[in-house]
Amino acid sequence: MFWKLLKLLLVLLMVASFAVLLKGAVGRASTGISQPIAFNHLAHTKTAELECDVCHRYVKEQEFAGCPEREICAACHESPLTESAAEATLLEYLKSGKSIPWRRLYDIPDHVYYSHRRHVTVAKLDCSECHGPIGQSTTPPEAPLKTISMALCTSCHEKQNVSVDCNGCHR
Repeated sequence: MFWKLLKLLLVLLMVASFAVLLKGAVGRASTGISQPIAFNHLAHTKTAELECDVCHRYVKEQEFAGCPEREICAACHESPLTESAAEATLLEYLKSGKSIPWRRLYDIPDHVYYSHRRHVTVAKLDCSECHGPIGQSTTPPEAPLKTISMALCTSCHEKQNVSVDCNGCHR
């Protein structure tokens, strides 16, 4: 009897461990993230009419989209455009010569390969497909606005008639 219970316990432990691994298999969401600048996406996407690739300049060319480097911000913000605290903080970074320490919202596990270039340039997906209404946000979110999961990715691939072969996304 003892050995049967032990076997059952081990099987349950293995199933639970596997479930935990699968839950975060694609884009584990970070939470409680605070950005160094209270960035207003809406002011940039609607008011200034900037496309995402102006600030996230690698989105069409590389695996990662990249966060805005200070030189990108400086192109428009050499002098104050508003009286906001966010812009005052930005100007301090620009004057100091320090990089802006943006924090990632998504943590893609090492065993998952994701290419922004492939999804944005080849598949022509809009950023909101994976990132939700980030372009409408007026303050930095503390967590992703849309949860990315393996189920989300595979359903999109199936809907678009794109391969769901494991080797396409998993290293």
